[in-house]
Amino acid sequence: MALSPDTVGVGSTTELTITVDNTVNPGPISQLSFTLPMPAGVTIRALSSDCGGTLATENNGTLLRFSGGTVETSSTCEIKALVTQNTTGPHNLTIDDFTSEVGPSAPAFTTLFTSSQLVLGFSKRFVPDLVPLGGRATLIYTIENQGTADAYNLSFNDFFPQGIAIATPPSVSTNCPGISITAINGTQAIEVSPEDPIPLPAGETCTLTLEVVGVAPGVHLSVSSNLTAVGEIGGDLVSGGLAVAELEVIDPSSILNVSFEKEFVDNPIAPGESGTLLFSITNNSATDTITNLQFTDDLDATLSGLVATEIPTSGGAIVRTGFDGNAGAGGPLITGAWD
Repeated sequence: MALSPDTVGVGSTTELTITVDNTVNPGPISQLSFTLPMPAGVTIRALSSDCGGTLATENNGTLLRFSGGTVETSSTCEIKALVTQNTTGPHNLTIDDFTSEVGPSAPAFTTLFTSSQLVLGFSKRFVPDLVPLGGRATLIYTIENQGTADAYNLSFNDFFPQGIAIATPPSVSTNCPGISITAINGTQAIEVSPEDPIPLPAGETCTLTLEVVGVAPGVHLSVSSNLTAVGEIGGDLVSGGLAVAELEVIDPSSILNVSFEKEFVDNPIAPGESGTLLFSITNNSATDTITNLQFTDDLDATLSGLVATEIPTSGGAIVRTGFDGNAGAGGPLITGAWD
């Protein structure tokens, strides 16, 4: 198995490829299975398998499990996952329980490194990460120079999955020094390349933002290319790793056409006095009936000591409500329905 790249910064991601080789056996091999536990400070996310079978992560991304796979005669197949380094390496990854219908195989291992001087952390996120079809989100790339050397010639590209496109206008902005950005509205790629010999100083962080649009429903995993830079002009390239984020795009037909508001009718009120809190829920649909409405409201988070003193007498149920029925001591827990 191998990592690409095998050297990344803290918070950055790399792609793990596990290759199953059946080029010397006379027939297909089935019942492929293994587990890959992550060392402390590393998490993993299942990506794909062309070996068939079932590929999944467990225990909050600390274990990769594969079972039921098959590799055909005189061929190889690959299993891929994304590995994120959350603490400084090196980190050793080992599979020592690979088995199949023909028996166990030799262990496989690889090592994830952190560079020594120029250390680049690279990540991205969508804000918000849930939008309706046609909705916009801000994509934020964060580059951290975590090492002791300045970083020159920052470079990466990002090809978005089919469900994400650059917005019109793209509204690109950055405080990252010395770079040129190509982002054309309506396309699905951004390219960042060196322009001026201006470094990102050691210990500094910069961001790059642009607007994107959700153009197809679904959960879209977006993985950039490897961020690279040099510690000095003309020096060797150093890898920062991949940036990974998800954007969920919701079909409008699955979104409730509901308005929800709340208002303190008596505002302000004196300490110890009562006021009315009004929740208004409006079904804006002319054809759909909406049932099983639920919401929560943490009164104490709004104002410490704020409690309910009366509850409605019809229309639903209140659960886990702080009710001022015990001299202000939090009161009984209301769990029954009211009708």
